[in-house]
Amino acid sequence: MQAARLFGTRDMRVVQVNRPHPARGEVVVRVAYAGICGTDLEIYTGRMPFVRMGWVPLPQTLGHEWSGIVDEVGEGVTEFAPGDRVTGDVTISCRMCEYCKAGRYNICPNRRSVGIIRKDGAFAEFLVMPIHHVYKLPEGLSLEDAAVTEPASCALHAVQRLGPDPGDRIVVIGDGTLGLLALQAARAVGAGRVVLIGSHDEKLAIARQLGAYATVNRHRDDVVQAPLDLLGGKVEGVIEASGNAAAFGSALRLLRPGGRMVIISIYHEPVSSADLAFVATNEIVLSGTLAGPNVFPGLLRLMAEGAIRTRPLITQRLPLAQVPDAFQKIESRSELSVKTMVTIRGEA
Repeated sequence: MQAARLFGTRDMRVVQVNRPHPARGEVVVRVAYAGICGTDLEIYTGRMPFVRMGWVPLPQTLGHEWSGIVDEVGEGVTEFAPGDRVTGDVTISCRMCEYCKAGRYNICPNRRSVGIIRKDGAFAEFLVMPIHHVYKLPEGLSLEDAAVTEPASCALHAVQRLGPDPGDRIVVIGDGTLGLLALQAARAVGAGRVVLIGSHDEKLAIARQLGAYATVNRHRDDVVQAPLDLLGGKVEGVIEASGNAAAFGSALRLLRPGGRMVIISIYHEPVSSADLAFVATNEIVLSGTLAGPNVFPGLLRLMAEGAIRTRPLITQRLPLAQVPDAFQKIESRSELSVKTMVTIRGEA
């Protein structure tokens, strides 16, 4: 089969590799679609912390946002059959440690991550997965839309960590895939008015299409005063989805006493300007978040019902053979795109 594999920093090639076969408790999926994520780009450029930590062995097939059709089942598998339309988690748990037993398998110290940590990913014609991290798609949800389930799971998990009460005012910082999905997830769980701060008018237009109360362009507007004016004062919650360390201090200034902030992106530089005295004296709650554990079944229902829409985020489609060129273009930012989708088997 063909696979897009990373051999070293910025050395991505489409090569021929052996087709995987399922072990006991596994399925082999014929990949239909796979999305290119910012994490994939960070691994490609060597900026991802997991690369520096030695957790990403090369060569490796990247890609952790995917959907497909079960092609083969391993011994003992009765939950799935060939022809089932599926997607799956990014994190593969050990199922033995204290974190896994507590349901927090996203921070399992022995975990593997599809296309990231010690596990080949979905930029390939076939992908092997353990059945406890695979989920059937509900009727009415297309394979292409379902390929964005993994980042949507990160957004929904972050919103659950934030814990907004019904009607809470929320500011989302970042107009990339995670920010646009977090906006929808916040609204889906009952948050009130949601303002999204971003950098690109084209993406901010998508945010308004997806239900943002208002948007703020950080290049033209004051990123603190503008949302406060729009929402009538300081807010109950902030979702920081930009990955920009400079945004952290601004985000704190948006919060009312007792407010909550969740950080959904991974920073690549230290945050040196945080006002921790403000955090302490106002009892601000800060939460980190990683991946999207335990949310897939409910999330897939929300997506099938249209409460979280992924199709508007897919702004570019290309075949597997063009993946190396796509990474070069995304890094150079020669084209404005939200989600680039790799069409591998392209079924509806």
